[in-house]
Amino acid sequence: MPVDVKYLRVVGNHIYARGTDDTDNVFVNTVGDFYLPGSQSDVPPSGTPSGGTQADLVAWCVARIGKFAYCNGCGDAARLNPDVSLTTDCSGLVYRAYLDVTGLNIGTWTGNQYYVGTEVTSGSGTIDESLLVNGDLVFYDWADNGFTTTFDHVEMYMGSNKTIGHGGNPYMGPVEKSLSANIAYALRYRVQRYI
Repeated sequence: MPVDVKYLRVVGNHIYARGTDDTDNVFVNTVGDFYLPGSQSDVPPSGTPSGGTQADLVAWCVARIGKFAYCNGCGDAARLNPDVSLTTDCSGLVYRAYLDVTGLNIGTWTGNQYYVGTEVTSGSGTIDESLLVNGDLVFYDWADNGFTTTFDHVEMYMGSNKTIGHGGNPYMGPVEKSLSANIAYALRYRVQRYI
C-alpha cells in the first residue's frame, strides 16, 4: 500500500516514517518489511515450531531469574544471546526464550514482536486475565512520545497475575512482576500469542 511520508527517523537499524496525515506511522524493520500499525494481523512467526509449550517458555525464563545484566544498547550479538553474554533487555529475553524453546523467531525487539502473532486483547487500565495463557507476551506503552505507535516494553505472562521480564529495574533480571500493577501504570497494553 503506497504511503505519503512526511519525514523519516533512523534509530539503530530501524527506520520510522511519519505519514503526512500525522497519524499513520510506517515501520521498516531490518529486512525491509513495511508495516502500518493496525494493518497486520495474525502474522505467523518465522521458523519451524519445535513443540515447546507455553509452560516450557515460562520455565525457561524462571530458570534465569536474576542472571542477566540489563543492556539495551550493547548490540544484538550480546542482548540476543543472554546465556552467553549474560546481558539482555526485555525484547532480547523473550526473543531468545521463544527461539530456544519453540524454534520460532518472533522478532528481535518490541517493534517487530508487536506485529507478529495473534492479538489476544488490548486496552488500558484493566485486563481480563482469563483471556491470557502462559507464554503470551504483554506489550506496554509507558509514555506517549508523540512519534511512534509501537510499544516501549514487553514481558511474558506466567499466570496468577504475574509476568516475567527484564526492563532494567532492577539492573539484574529477569524478574517477576505484577500484571495488574503494570497494566494500571501503562498508558495502554496489547497481548500477543505466538503458539
